[in-house]
Amino acid sequence: MMQNEMIHTDRVLIVEGKYDAVRLAHLTDAMILLTDGFGIYKDKQRQQLFRALAQKNGLILLTDSDAAGFRIRNYITNMVGAQNVVQAYVPAIHGKEKRKAQPGKEGLLGVEGVDDALVRQALLDTGLNMAVSKGLKGLHLAELAAAVGISKPYFYTFFDSLEDFSLQMMEEQRCRLLRLLEQELARPEGTWEEHVESFFRTILRHRENGILVMTQGEEADLHSRLTPERFQDFRPGQRDFFLRLMALLDIRQEDCAPEVLANLVFSCLLIYNSAPESMPFLFPRLSYNSFINSWHTAR
Repeated sequence: MMQNEMIHTDRVLIVEGKYDAVRLAHLTDAMILLTDGFGIYKDKQRQQLFRALAQKNGLILLTDSDAAGFRIRNYITNMVGAQNVVQAYVPAIHGKEKRKAQPGKEGLLGVEGVDDALVRQALLDTGLNMAVSKGLKGLHLAELAAAVGISKPYFYTFFDSLEDFSLQMMEEQRCRLLRLLEQELARPEGTWEEHVESFFRTILRHRENGILVMTQGEEADLHSRLTPERFQDFRPGQRDFFLRLMALLDIRQEDCAPEVLANLVFSCLLIYNSAPESMPFLFPRLSYNSFINSWHTAR
């Protein structure tokens, strides 16, 4: 989602308190109404309004993740009919809102206190873990949203689509790989060659090290579902990643262009991971040794 883009819905968004409403006002142009906590239980006029709007527009319930929030959610759902309600959730994150002296009874942040960055990072972390274990094709929005504790509509306040999310997972992983290399190079023991080999051995054994490497089929499938413009927007980040990788490894652009290095890395990963099944006459270990030797030459 673009930074200033508002989420549009004709449904009425129901939250517990005024601070929740303020928190969400910059994300959506929807009508936002309050339950006033448990006040909805005795407020007959508000109950009548909720019923009318549920019939006309439909409601989105976004109450807190604590027990009180679920009681309010269930009360309104039963009152207006489940068929007129979309259930939205925020992650169950422990903490305290800044305006409060003490955390709530269960120690969970309410709608007002959950920072967008926390939810976004939780989605990326969970998505990467799922994609590593199940493959990119095994990543499903419903399962991802449930694992983080949010609704599918709330997911779209951060990402335009599952395809966009996949690309941003790639960008998140690039940052992790650069940090991994920095940590490896910071180790006092070992030669430059040993550091490089350790780093790339970690990538080649990607599944056991929690690193996502797409198969040929997954790459082709993702590419087919991207617009040409979105794919081209993604490209500069790829080149920048390999430039930063080269800078960390003291490899000059005059000796090796970042695009050449990228193709070398991708080719090695493809051969190493695909050879046992699709290329049985190849010697994958020799291709790995050649890959490491090429780094020595480039440097």
